[in-house]
Parts: sequence; C-alpha cells; structure tokens
Amino acid sequence: MVDEARGGDLHQVEGAGSQAIRALNYGNLTSSGGGGRTLASGQTTGIFGTFTPGGSAYTVTGSTVDFNGTGAQTIPQFNFNNLTVSKVAGATLTVNGSYTHSGATTIRAGTLRVNGSPYASPVQLNGGTVSGPGKFFRG
Repeated sequence: MVDEARGGDLHQVEGAGSQAIRALNYGNLTSSGGGGRTLASGQTTGIFGTFTPGGSAYTVTGSTVDFNGTGAQTIPQFNFNNLTVSKVAGATLTVNGSYTHSGATTIRAGTLRVNGSPYASPVQLNGGTVSGPGKFFRG
C-alpha cells in the first residue's frame, strides 16, 4: 500500500512486496513491512522532514536523496547512492549513526555535520566526493 500525502505530511510505504518510491519531494518518508524498495534511478527524491527507511532492502543505483527541510534533520542509517543537502542557510543535517554512499555528496546550502570519532568516522564515501558551497563539519 502507498499512502501519499503532500505538503509536509507522511508518505508511508508498507507491505512485504517490492515497491518503487517515486522521485517526489516528501514531507516525511517511512517504510515498513520489509518488502524491497527502489529509489528512482537518475532522479532526486526530496525529504523535507524525517526519512525512516525501516528494515527494507533498497535498490539505490543512480538515485539521489536530497534533504531539504528548513529545520534540523538527521540522516538515518542507510546506503545512499548520491546525497544532496539543500537546506536553508543556518540549518543543519546531522549524521549520528553510520551511513554509506558510493556517489557524490553535494552541499547546496546549510551545514552537514558528522558526529563521530575523527578516527572512526561513520561516513564511508566509497569513492564519492563532498562538494558545494555549504559547510561540512566532522567530529
């Protein structure tokens, strides 16, 4: 079942079957039920609020997730392909757990803050890059 709501509301992806998540800008995006999920390749899925991937296996090849909320956001433990930070000036996207990605990290605006040991960073770029006019803090 896909329950879509616009304007900052919840988009709930449920069920044991595989489902594609369309490249839209979601208020909050939550997955439950354990079925495989696919993010749109070559397109951007925006998250204005909270992203809760649940225990589902995701196919992320060629996809981009853009955290674009006006307030503080936190990156969940997840395997991203490309990650974009499009926050307003002064707003922060925080990494508290582990996440990996194989593509680029672009900071268009706002701040990406990584809270972790400088000796054992929870961010694994896997050949990716960090670029853009925003700020990046580690530690």
